[in-house]
Amino acid sequence: MSNQIVRIENGDKEISLPFNTEHLGDFISGLLGQPQSIEKVFTTPFIAENEYFIHLISLIQQRLEQQNVHEFVSFQAMVGYKDKTRRKFTSIESFVSYSESLNLISTEVNFKFGILVHFPKKDIPEKQEIDIDFSTTENELHGYPRSIFNLVLGRKKVSGVVVVEVNHTERTWADEILKLVENSLENIIIKEPASKKFVRSILAPLNVDNIFFALFLLVPVYAFVISQTRAKDSNSMSEYLAITEKGSISVQALHQKLDIISTHLLTRNTGDTNSMTQTLIIYLGSLLFFGIFIYIVNLFIKTPDSFIVLTNATTQYKKEVLQKYKNKLWIASILGTILLGLIINYIFNFLQSFHLL
Repeated sequence: MSNQIVRIENGDKEISLPFNTEHLGDFISGLLGQPQSIEKVFTTPFIAENEYFIHLISLIQQRLEQQNVHEFVSFQAMVGYKDKTRRKFTSIESFVSYSESLNLISTEVNFKFGILVHFPKKDIPEKQEIDIDFSTTENELHGYPRSIFNLVLGRKKVSGVVVVEVNHTERTWADEILKLVENSLENIIIKEPASKKFVRSILAPLNVDNIFFALFLLVPVYAFVISQTRAKDSNSMSEYLAITEKGSISVQALHQKLDIISTHLLTRNTGDTNSMTQTLIIYLGSLLFFGIFIYIVNLFIKTPDSFIVLTNATTQYKKEVLQKYKNKLWIASILGTILLGLIINYIFNFLQSFHLL
């Protein structure tokens, strides 16, 4: 058996790999592709700064240095911005030392690691790939709907998404890398009260954008008002028939019939118009009430915004977004107090009508 040495050049670096010629086919296959992959998606809001990304790269390097003979054969980092600009880096050093000079708001970071790893039970090194993507942008790739209502209407309510994919030939190694990245996310995840998450999961369909939901709830209100209008007309006709059934042909009975007919004919158009106007006012008022109610509820249980803070512009943008949210909460508190007073007043009057109070 003859041994050969393969030299792989990457910029100013060179890798020399000795291997047995009988394993040449396996070696080439290991370089060209990985037979397995594992992927996990995290849809948790986060705030990640440059220090975290440098720390994440360092964690991966330390994990490899501690347990495996390895060599980085490729590295690519991409930083995406709100205006669709993208900046790419082809070495770890260039990303670590990067400082954005343009006034841009960062919204996405992607890392791609290509690594040759010589596992203890393998005769030759094999190529592994790690792909990690952080995004605060709601788009087709990174938007995940939280409810069937949002899915149907195309609404995406997730503010932050992290996707980790490991292409590998050693399953245990890939699982450890995935766990390593997952544990590191604890440093950037925005902690929310469990009660808030629970309420949000229950009330997920109540989206202020889904105004059709409020319309659906108000159909019974509209039907009730119409039924009351028809009941009044029915009462007038019943009164007329009651007089007719008596068989009286007296002048008094004739006058009563004429009064009912004339009143019905003269007030029918006005009554119908007033009834429809009242119905419309009640309908629109109820619609406005439910719309404000849904808006307030969604505002208080809203998923926190995610941020990838790599530039001064992003830092300023983050402050503005959080301040706007505080202002909205202040306005919502006032509206909520008014709505609560109206609800209590309505319940009080309702109970009084039944002589319960």
